[in-house]
Amino acid sequence: MNNLKFRVFDNKMIYSDRGGVYGIDLAVFFSNYEVSLKLIMQSVGFKDKNGKEIYDKDICVFELLNSRCSGVGIVGWSDSGYWIGKTKLPFLLHKALSIEVIGNIYENPELCATIKN
Repeated sequence: MNNLKFRVFDNKMIYSDRGGVYGIDLAVFFSNYEVSLKLIMQSVGFKDKNGKEIYDKDICVFELLNSRCSGVGIVGWSDSGYWIGKTKLPFLLHKALSIEVIGNIYENPELCATIKN
């Protein structure tokens, strides 16, 4: 069974140190932080080209194998899974020549202004 990984932004990024399994009680883990559930981010289960875990709300640079598509986007969840901008993340990782986390929307808000999703 895979461990679920979470982080929360509370003036700095705080990572869950115990992983957890399906059904983790987020309220217990993050009870020391006065944050909205909207600020809790889950790992998407993939790592970037540098081995860095990719989380919801990360900002990533990507390039596809055919080099016809590249760009920068924000990782987010929709009803059918994780996306970077308008590109489905699992498809992107399967076809990607490279993908790299360059920041997140909380610690690097200046990067959001340059993204055209």
